[in-house]
Amino acid sequence: MAKHIYTNEFKQEVVRDIESGKYKSADEVRRIFKIGGSMTVYKWLAKYGKSSNFVDLEKISTVIEGRIMENSKEEKIKELEKELTELRISKRKSDMELEFYKIVVDIAKEDFNIDLKKKYGQKQQKGWNKILNII
Repeated sequence: MAKHIYTNEFKQEVVRDIESGKYKSADEVRRIFKIGGSMTVYKWLAKYGKSSNFVDLEKISTVIEGRIMENSKEEKIKELEKELTELRISKRKSDMELEFYKIVVDIAKEDFNIDLKKKYGQKQQKGWNKILNII
């Protein structure tokens, strides 16, 4: 969406027209001139207007609070997506380490006749020495 840049003169003319009664509301001006952003004309009224009668402070604060909440939710979603990615990477690493240890246990059993799944004893300790000497 293209961002329009309005001159100060245009903004002040719109505010004067609203204050003089030419237009009923800031929303009407938005529709007529196809001004984007629900708060744009209200900001002009607050900045250039002579009175705050046309500035709906409740509407402004509601919209601002809504945008803050949206931004907060978006930031939280991004943060959670990043955390999820990190957890997935960590899980893959842990899965690979587990698979490696399973292979080592299988090799020890097949090649050195050492059952690493049993409780440690002298026989297993000697077996580990054989493995360490090979490595």
